[in-house]
Amino acid sequence: MAEKNTVRSTAEVLSYVSHKIYLSGFSHGLKPAQWVALRYFSMINPTASTVTDFARQIGCTKGTASRTVNHLIRRGLLQKRDNPADKRSHFLAMTEHGTAYMQRDPIQLLEADLHKLSEEDQVMLQNALVRLLADAVGS
Repeated sequence: MAEKNTVRSTAEVLSYVSHKIYLSGFSHGLKPAQWVALRYFSMINPTASTVTDFARQIGCTKGTASRTVNHLIRRGLLQKRDNPADKRSHFLAMTEHGTAYMQRDPIQLLEADLHKLSEEDQVMLQNALVRLLADAVGS
């Protein structure tokens, strides 16, 4: 019986932490999905920086990804660049303003909390979360 309680309490803690992380994404005038996009475009190889690549990476439709990207372009955080191989598509890149804006990324609060854990605990947590994510994506 203890296992059920442990599983349930772990699920509740994970749900609470996930919700807290999600809510922290509503900061500095952006929504969580927009922060995800900024993180993606700040780290991605410029030749994989299209709306289609972004949509594929995060598992959403191209339309949803386009709306997110267009908002960031209007805010001056991303810019379009011509794709010489395909005139119908554009590469996306961070602007100087977008790069500077990343200093406000709310994920830094989570990083600060994770630094409080030992390196061993961080590795164990990461491995467990990666397994959970793999199972969730596979189902």
